[in-house]
Amino acid sequence: MSASKPLKPYYFTLAAGVRQEIKVAGNFIGVYTAASTVQIQADDNKPLPLNQGDRQTFEQPYQSLALESAANQVVLIIAGFGELKSDLSGVSVAATATIVSPSLIIAPAHVVVPDTTTTLLLPAYAGSQQRIEIYSPITNVTELFLGPATLAAGHGMALAPGAGLELDLIGALYGYHAAGVNQTYYIGVVQRP
Repeated sequence: MSASKPLKPYYFTLAAGVRQEIKVAGNFIGVYTAASTVQIQADDNKPLPLNQGDRQTFEQPYQSLALESAANQVVLIIAGFGELKSDLSGVSVAATATIVSPSLIIAPAHVVVPDTTTTLLLPAYAGSQQRIEIYSPITNVTELFLGPATLAAGHGMALAPGAGLELDLIGALYGYHAAGVNQTYYIGVVQRP
C-alpha cells in the first residue's frame, strides 16, 4: 500500500469517451470543476457519476482512479487521504481579483491573476493558521510568485506551471506573475483550527 498522502488537486483535460487513469492512493474524492457528469472509478469498484460539488469518502482506501466523461471538458478533482470540511461549490473571483463572496473562500476556487498585478489570493483568517492547497495548471506560461502584499517580480515563493503546493498560513496570501497574459490558479483551504 502507498504511503498516506494528504489531499491534493488533480487537473485533467478529458476528451469525450477517453478514459484517463491516475495512480493516487486515498480515501476521498471531491469534484471541484466539471461542466458535466464525470465517471470516476476507484480501483476495480463500480464507477461513480460525480458532478461539480460532489464528494465521496471510501471506507477502504483506493490505490488508483480512472476518470471518463461523455463530453470534452476540463476537470479539477481533490483526491487523497483526508476530508475537505468545506463545500466544493467554489467562489468566483473576477479578473480584477475582487472576491465576490469572502465568506465562501474556504471552498476551493479558481483565481484569475492579472498580468503584473499583485493580487490577493486568500485573505487572512482572523489571525489564525490555515492550511491551503494551491495548484498552477500546466497551461499557465510562467511561474507565480507567492508572498505578502508587497510582493513584486522575482520575489516570493515560486510556483511553476503544473505544480502544486500545500502551505500553512498565518495572514493573507498574494500572488504576482509577469506572463504577458492573465493566468488561472486553483486554491482551497483544506484545514483550519
